[in-house]
Amino acid sequence: MIIFGLLLLLAVAGVGTWIYLALSDMASPPVSDLSALGVTIGFSPLALLAIGFGLALALAIGYGLIRAGIGRKSRQRKERKSLEREAQENRKVAEEAAARRLETERNAPRTFTGPVDDSTVGWKTTDGGTGTPPPPPPPRS
Repeated sequence: MIIFGLLLLLAVAGVGTWIYLALSDMASPPVSDLSALGVTIGFSPLALLAIGFGLALALAIGYGLIRAGIGRKSRQRKERKSLEREAQENRKVAEEAAARRLETERNAPRTFTGPVDDSTVGWKTTDGGTGTPPPPPPPRS
């Protein structure tokens, strides 16, 4: 929008400059042919008035487009900063939670059990067996 506004302002400046140069050479006000920069165009006084109003309106629209573009960029910048701040806070909270979880895991009591003896020699029911030894492994061929 900023670019469109600037282009519109440049067009208004060009047309306004042309009309100013054309009117500055006029000897008498009711002349209907305007000539500037090698271009001659016929205008009635009412048409010149309408062109002046149109140029003023185009100038206001161009200015409004530039302001709207700047406002949008400002809002986007504020939103981006807010999102970056929120992401930083989320990272910090996640790191703190991970540190607490790690500390909890480090401080938790550990229980170790020995390996279960699954051979038929020395089989005990207290080792997690059912009271009968497991079947022998199949022969390898």
